[in-house]
Amino acid sequence: MKIKPIENGTKYQVDFGLQIPRVKDPRPNKDRWVGRTTRFDTKEEAIKWAEEVKQLDKKRDTTMSGIERMDYIQALKVLNDAGFGDMKLEEVVKDWVKYRKKATSTASVRECYDQWIDKYIEKAESQIKSGSTAENLTRARKHLLPYFDLEIREFLKPQVAEDLARGFEKRVRGLTLRTKKNDWGKLVQFFNWCKMKNVKHLPADIENPIEGLVEIDRPVTHAPYILEVTEAEALMQSAFRTNSELKLLPYFILHLFCGIRPSEILGMDWSCIRLEDENEPIIHIPARATGKNKSSRTLELKRFPNVVRWFKVCDRSLPFFPYPKDKNGKVVRLFNKARQKVFTEAGIELDRKYNDCGRHSCATYLYKGQKGYTPADITDRLGHSDKILLEFYRNSGKLESEAIAYFNIKPIEAGENLVKFSA
Repeated sequence: MKIKPIENGTKYQVDFGLQIPRVKDPRPNKDRWVGRTTRFDTKEEAIKWAEEVKQLDKKRDTTMSGIERMDYIQALKVLNDAGFGDMKLEEVVKDWVKYRKKATSTASVRECYDQWIDKYIEKAESQIKSGSTAENLTRARKHLLPYFDLEIREFLKPQVAEDLARGFEKRVRGLTLRTKKNDWGKLVQFFNWCKMKNVKHLPADIENPIEGLVEIDRPVTHAPYILEVTEAEALMQSAFRTNSELKLLPYFILHLFCGIRPSEILGMDWSCIRLEDENEPIIHIPARATGKNKSSRTLELKRFPNVVRWFKVCDRSLPFFPYPKDKNGKVVRLFNKARQKVFTEAGIELDRKYNDCGRHSCATYLYKGQKGYTPADITDRLGHSDKILLEFYRNSGKLESEAIAYFNIKPIEAGENLVKFSA
């Protein structure tokens, strides 16, 4: 290592040569590794800095990984800045563990709640800005307020949980199902957090004592939109007319007549449409790593000749789904705009109905027309986990004759060109 004057003696440079220390720059607000050369205004600053780097480099363990080494160096810097540079990390950790045990074993609900809120705000700052989330947290505090002076060990006992559940049901009377569900969810989160933070001071087999104490029905904001047969026919006409430009005909065939979720269609390609065996034509829906469709399923098409006819007039030289996806596997705005354009061309007002209306329409008309399916079969075919939706399908007011017409919407071919529609 050399320290030499540069720029006519106005500055000094520390040069480590080839032996560059693998340590973080010890200067405040310098979140970077030490480089081969570093400049300073005075010789004294250069000498002081170089000595700090050499001392840090001596203390590092060369058997550590890069991340471990960085963690170690940063810990040493915190100690040095606080005036405890002469202490060993092992001693510091032992003292911290003693303090932590003492703090958590006698922590009150109030203290745990304050810590939980701080962590919650830190991780979900954007959510806190929404009025509803802030109100949920405010109401959670009111539910917990009577227990603030209890030690956390007492708070996690079943008797307290039952008392909290009874008080909760009284306080939320008159609130919507969604609000009740969100409020209870925040309390469950808090109990889980308390258990996690105090696990060493509690029985190993302890469970969340409020889990399952309050059952709240799933909130339903509105009934799904069910397409009229004429609307479905107009959509298919629009999808076919615009297919050379928008390439969404396969999407609408699968969505309207097979009830496949938009998120499932995004993961499919032409190999999923298997019509080679005329006696057993099928559609394969692959599993996805995230979302509702985490297991694959296969749909038989023998009772859906209109689907087979639609795919026979599709141009397979075009991409099955040409819209790019982001890093999370979701499509970008281009797809939503294209889908909206198909609805607009069909003369259907959007009002957010375009997302799942085809899937719910398929399920409704399947329920009314049956095609040999029981309600359980329909649920399995569509990959539904929500039995509540069957009530919507049952009470939709659609007729069996409409169901027959819906699944009879098909192209009439002339050579390879679709010339008109029949319903």
